[in-house]
Amino acid sequence: MPLEHLLLETDAPDQPDADNRGQRNEPARLRLVCDTIAGLRGIPPDEVAAATTDNARRLFGLPAGA
Repeated sequence: MPLEHLLLETDAPDQPDADNRGQRNEPARLRLVCDTIAGLRGIPPDEVAAATTDNARRLFGLPAGA
């Protein structure tokens, strides 16, 4: 999927990543998702974060800085 169409999210509260099994999943773990995507694509995590933030703003009609 092209980066300009990608959004990041964590799974449901009862589905944490493998390193946190048995614990509640939470948005604070989104950085791990971002870092993993960046590693798979061979690009800096900040590039993934910026692109997916812009994508979410466009999709949900949020103003810049929101």
